[in-house]
Amino acid sequence: MNTTLVKALAALVPTPALVALSVITFAKRRSLPSIVQLARAGCLVVVVLTHVAEALQLLPSMQWSEEHSIGHSGSLQPSSRSDPPSARTMPPVAVKVGLA
Repeated sequence: MNTTLVKALAALVPTPALVALSVITFAKRRSLPSIVQLARAGCLVVVVLTHVAEALQLLPSMQWSEEHSIGHSGSLQPSSRSDPPSARTMPPVAVKVGLA
């Protein structure tokens, strides 16, 4: 079995509980922290479902996990001095798309 799929399914198990608790908290007290918690739980659902789709290769046109895809260019290393100044200040996706 694909390791990405195993990790995504492991993350999928507690996600509904987190969403349910966030909805209950938001229903009890409608405050800014509860709204933020609900938004974070919703974003977690999107991330987990994206990983499941990536592992199952449901959208092959997006070229997930391929070397020359947009997601592969994301780097945590600082850019070199040979890059133009806009490439050092813009996120890697903006540089890859050509917005910088």
